[in-house]
Amino acid sequence: MMNSGSFLVMKILIVAERASRFLINKVCVSNARQPVARTIGTYVYSDNPYMVRQATLRLFLESYFDVVFCAFLNMLAFSEATSAMDFLEYFGTLDDVMNSSVAIVCFILVLIFPFWVYRRIKANFG
Repeated sequence: MMNSGSFLVMKILIVAERASRFLINKVCVSNARQPVARTIGTYVYSDNPYMVRQATLRLFLESYFDVVFCAFLNMLAFSEATSAMDFLEYFGTLDDVMNSSVAIVCFILVLIFPFWVYRRIKANFG
């Protein structure tokens, strides 16, 4: 995908943010006698176990049209490969493998996402 690098970086940052909050909170709990540690621990604590999932969903929602265009362009490029060797060129280097893998996953998600949203709306609003 053309923009998969920044998408992957954002996903890594989402996971790193959650992990750092967890680790900072554990350090603050071990130093709970100090008022500064209690204040910092209160700030970074989150009792939401779905924080990474929600942040990833928000990222996907906000970049949905970009992901759709990039996924379809990559699928168009895959479909124009005339032989197996042409198709394997999309998996030649590590960068190409990452790019093609993200494109395939995003294409599958683009197809599944509207059905998932419909089921969520139907479940919540009858």
